[in-house]
Parts: sequence; C-alpha cells; structure tokens
Amino acid sequence: AALAADDDQVAAAGSAERRGEFEALRQQLVAAGSVGAAARAVGEPWDGESPLQSAGSEEDESDGGDNEAALGQAALCEAACHAVGVLACDARAREQLKEHEAAQRCLRQLPSPHAAAALASLARSRAAGSALATEAAIGRILQAAHAGGAATRREATAALAHTLAGARAGPPIMAKAIAERALKAGAPAELHRLVTFGGEATAEEAARLVEELALCGGEPAARALVCARVPAALAAAAPAANAVAAALEALADGCGAEGASALGASAAARAARAAERIAS
Repeated sequence: AALAADDDQVAAAGSAERRGEFEALRQQLVAAGSVGAAARAVGEPWDGESPLQSAGSEEDESDGGDNEAALGQAALCEAACHAVGVLACDARAREQLKEHEAAQRCLRQLPSPHAAAALASLARSRAAGSALATEAAIGRILQAAHAGGAATRREATAALAHTLAGARAGPPIMAKAIAERALKAGAPAELHRLVTFGGEATAEEAARLVEELALCGGEPAARALVCARVPAALAAAAPAANAVAAALEALADGCGAEGASALGASAAARAARAAERIAS
C-alpha cells in the first residue's frame, strides 16, 4: 500500500533515477507474488448475488473481540485495495490481477470507497477484463454509487466510464452491448440522481459517463438519458465544465439534432447550444 504514496512522490519529483528505482521495486513485487497476495487480501470474489457491504452492523458491536477483528480485516482490505490499484499500472501484473479475480473481489467490498477506487484503476488500465461489463456488475456499481459517500460516488462512476471507454476501443458491437446493459441496470435514473444531489464534482464525473454512454449506445442511449432529464441536471450543476459540454454535445449528436457547436466557444456556450439542440 505504501507504493501508492511513492508513486505520487515519483511523479512529483520527475527524477529519471527515482522512477527507475520505483519501477524496479514494482517489478520485484510482481515477481515475488505480491499480486496474488494483494488480490486475496481484498476478500472473496463477489458471487453475483450477495448484497452490498454495510458499515457498523449490530453484529460488529456485540462483542469487543469480534469488533476488533472486524476493524483489522477492514484495515487489511483497505491496504489491499490500494495495492491492487497501484499494481494495475504494471503490464505484467494486469494479467495476474485478472487471474486472481481482483475486480470481482473489489465488487464484493462495495460501497467501500477504497474498493471503488481500485475498480476505477482496474478499469482504467484494462485490468478488470470483462468482470465489470456484465449487467449484474454494472447494477452493483450503480447501487454502490447510490448508497456510498462522495468518494464512492466519484470512483464508482469513473469505473463505469473507464469500462465503456475501454469497450469503445474494441468492436462497436461490444461497446453497444455494454451500454445497453447499463441502461437496463438503471443508469439514466441513477445518473440524474447523482448529478442532482452530488454537486459540481460529481457532475463532472457523471458527465464523462454520460458521454461514454452516448458514444457507445448511440441514439437509444442518448434518448434514454434525455428522457431521464440528465442533460438539464448537468447543465444546471456545472454549465462551465468542459466534461459537461462534451457530454451534452455527445447527447445532441446521439439524438440526431442538427448543427455543431463551435469548437472555440467556451464550455458554458457549448453546453447551452448543445442543450438547445437536445430540446429541438
């Protein structure tokens, strides 16, 4: 888990020698079997049915020893999630993370913000495989975004956006299928809720997911998002954000509205023009 802090320090220092030392350490850890150890420490893989984890249950308070053990297990899981996120940056580690079902293990720990962050890293680096592309997994991530705090909302939304972005790099039929699963899992309504109640930061992350859904799902996805009043919520929450402008433009294109926004215009102007196109 300490690698995460080192990673930030290396990036800030910009030292070629320091980067080389860090990369050598990462390779030693991968060769020593740390990938499997980190994945297993997250917990058991999600079975597709078990409910979201709940914090502070009555059982946790029933016995001091049990509570202490639960706290220790939570600390281990948090460290393991950090390690999984860092190891996902390594090309050799990515295949091992898939082999040890790291994404499925993180899914079981939702709505933990640490598990959500690890899922976002796995999706960003393509180390999740197809584990996040099923309708059940998409539904679980959306549930976590609904039930979790600000960090979980942000990271869960990012995980879905990266999953769709990765699918877009492959066959179009695959990206469309994943977008359809997201729609069936209730993504439009949940996105409207996230944007309405999550503030500007959540709106920007949600906007990236909206853009990916529109690009992957085409007209059906764009119209479903419009019917759920997602464009209006985005425009109200963060009209000056570039991510929001890009999402609204993708929705306008997906709905078949004519006219293109000027690339040189401000984000707010682009968002306003895209909103007009959607309304038309």
